This record gives sequence, C-alpha cells and structure tokens, in this order.
Amino acid sequence: MIKIDEQQVRELVDMVGKKSAYRVMQIPEATLHDLAVKALERQPTTRMALKTVRRKLHQITAPYLGDPDYENATRDMQAAFKSDNPTAVQNCCSGIMASHASTRERLRILGDFYQRLFEKCGKPGALLDLACGLNPLSWRWMGLPAETCYRVYDIHAPRVAFLNEYFRLEGINGEAIMADILVTPPGEAADAAFLFKEAHRFEERESGCNRALWRALKVKTLYVSLPPFSLTGRHDLMLKNRKLVTDSIASEDWQVSEISFTNEQVFVIEK
Repeated sequence: MIKIDEQQVRELVDMVGKKSAYRVMQIPEATLHDLAVKALERQPTTRMALKTVRRKLHQITAPYLGDPDYENATRDMQAAFKSDNPTAVQNCCSGIMASHASTRERLRILGDFYQRLFEKCGKPGALLDLACGLNPLSWRWMGLPAETCYRVYDIHAPRVAFLNEYFRLEGINGEAIMADILVTPPGEAADAAFLFKEAHRFEERESGCNRALWRALKVKTLYVSLPPFSLTGRHDLMLKNRKLVTDSIASEDWQVSEISFTNEQVFVIEK
C-alpha cells in the first residue's frame, strides 16, 4: 500500500476545486478527498492523478445527461403550486424531469412503474432514494401515503436545495440530503431504497463498490435499476447488468427478482 501524504491530497483537492463547474455544484469535500486519495494511490505523478480525478468527477456529475436551470425550475415549481391546480403541478414535475436523461426515459412508464415495483414487496412506510437525481419529482406517481417518510440523497448542491423546496411545497414527510453515499452510506433503517440507473456508474468510479454499499444499507428491499441499452441504443446491456448484480450480492443470502420495462431493468433485492 502506497503511503499518501495528506498535504499532497489537499493540494490535489484544491486543484480540482478550482474548476468553476465543480464550484457551482459544490461537490462534497468527502467526495473530492476520496477521489484524490485513490488516484494518488494508483498514479505515479500528481499530474496523472489530477487527470484521473477529473475524469471520475465527469462520470459522477454526468453533464451529458442534462440538468435544468434550478433557479428557473424553483420559480416554475412555486408558480405551479401557487396556482392550486394539480394538473399544473404534475405537468411542471414532468417538464423538469424531462431535462435529465434518466428521468426523461422513465416518464413514458411512470403510469405503472411504481405499481409494479410495490406489487412485489408492498408499499414502504420509510423510503430512501439514493443518488436520487430528479426522481423525487415522481412522488405523485408513487401512490404512497402522505405520512411515508421519504429521504433522498444526492451530491449536487443546487439540486438538493431545489428538491428541499419541492418537498416543502408538496408537504412531503422527508428531506433531501447532500452526501456522497459511497463515502458515507445512509445509516437510518428503512423499508426500501431506490438506486436508479446509478450502480453501473458507481462501478466506473470504483470497481466493486456496490457490494459494500448494498451490504451497509439498513433496508429490507433494495430496488436497483439499470439501463438495458447503451445511450446510443446500439448495445444490449442486460446480461452485463445481471452480472453486476450477481457479483455485488455474491455470498449473500438475498432473494433477487427482475422486473423488465421497455427502457429500464429493475432488480428487486430482498435482504
């Protein structure tokens, strides 16, 4: 094991933090530190480590997937709720979700997506949404009781602030929390957790990390979804997805079933 000098880590974190895009997102210090340490352990020079950290951050922040302007989105959401028109609120949520590739693809199947998920293990009284992105905006499609405790996690500060405002307007019993779940997995117990279209990107950040994360989660059911096809639609990823899940739960006595949608492959893992 290479001994890493903390001053070297600090310098690398500072170099990465100078990029304006990451300052705007306010990426958690824990994430930058984690990436810096692992890059310095594996790269012979600071320059090469810097390239590695920037590449990993690009994968984590995924700008190619899209994102709304959160100031405008907040104003639009506030106006929709002020109208006291349920259709206006739902349309606003749909419009904002359409700005990000992951939730945009799910819009077409929201009508029965959650119904099919909850048919298997029942509706949760406490729910975690991990690396949530804009998925919490689909709350009105989940069909959960108002008292359901719903806590969501993301590393993008403007997104977290926007979601907390949405939770306030919607009256959701929960909150959005800014945290890197790979560095500090949620410690609270819950009936279920969502991990939608992120496990494959986690593997790009750190091979095998899903195994440790999934074991650490204090939930009865973990819903892991993965894209069945590449972004271009040219490559079938379903066998690769099954291998990722199988490898991540190796040696665990967990039950796994699969629910297939047109553009999403969901693994229901009963811990």
